[in-house]
Amino acid sequence: MLLPLALAGCPTDEAPPVGDTAVDRSAPAPDQLGADTVRLDLTPATDSAGSGPPYPIVLAHGFFGFDNIGPLDYFHNVKQALEADGHVVIVASMDPFNGTYVRGNQLLQQVHAALLQTGAARVNIIGHSQGGLDARYVASLIPDRVGAVVTVATPHLGAHIADVLLDRTPGFTQELAKAFFAAISRPFYGDVAKDADVKACLESLTTDSLAAFNLKYPDEPGVTYYSFAGRSSSDLATTECFAPVAPPFVTQYAKDKDPVDPLLYLVSLVVGESLLSPKANDGLVQVSKTKWGTWLGCVPADHWDEVGQLLGDSPGGGNPFNHITFYRDIAQYLVAKGF
Repeated sequence: MLLPLALAGCPTDEAPPVGDTAVDRSAPAPDQLGADTVRLDLTPATDSAGSGPPYPIVLAHGFFGFDNIGPLDYFHNVKQALEADGHVVIVASMDPFNGTYVRGNQLLQQVHAALLQTGAARVNIIGHSQGGLDARYVASLIPDRVGAVVTVATPHLGAHIADVLLDRTPGFTQELAKAFFAAISRPFYGDVAKDADVKACLESLTTDSLAAFNLKYPDEPGVTYYSFAGRSSSDLATTECFAPVAPPFVTQYAKDKDPVDPLLYLVSLVVGESLLSPKANDGLVQVSKTKWGTWLGCVPADHWDEVGQLLGDSPGGGNPFNHITFYRDIAQYLVAKGF
């Protein structure tokens, strides 16, 4: 999720190429959504089992996200920074308006292409927001070809904002959230943000949908999972963000606060669920919903700051968080862990 449920396009019949391999953006029929029907032949092109670590990194964008729109990269300048550090980086592109099964199959094809092109035995996938769910889906289908899945602000246990927008949660927050969505999404993308497409996307992020998703696609024993969250609205969220094994590149920010972006302020009130004692969140996703696998804690960042938007601007308020340094640290952390 980026630009609070915005900055995206709609599903298109034309798929951008990944190398020489085109991405099939057609939505599979309901009976084609299971893992057994979408497995791909990932046999290496040579007799080799593939090169070992460090593995290529696949960056997977979130709901209403993109790889790039003109000069605007979703993971702002992250690819360039990681490549400068010597990493092989692939930026995936999935439908911004679609459910996790459809997006997951699109990501699967791009991971397949990356494996064939790089000759690597596995890839590491770093997913922001819904991109983390797509990454888990891929890992469940081809666990022998994924080393680690790293999720940042992914609503593994459900997105409260999706419950609200789909009227699953009663109260005044429904109209507030809908008005906010209309004010932000339509100006950026006009009629491409069609109600039917948006509803299909939101359906996959509700608490009930993700409960079913988690049962169907549990963690694979051969894949390692790490998760992070962002915290904003000047909330240190000491209790919610506590992580016994948080790395130094996270704990260094323990006393730093992040002012939520003004455009995220209203929706952060909805996501927090309470004006008097709000649940810790990054403006779109509650911290408690992001914990999956090895929980590595929170960074002081709202949902935009986590990927350097807009255009790499500072988080503000004297907050020293730098998203590029964060992803460089994640990549180095994976190398140190043998990935």
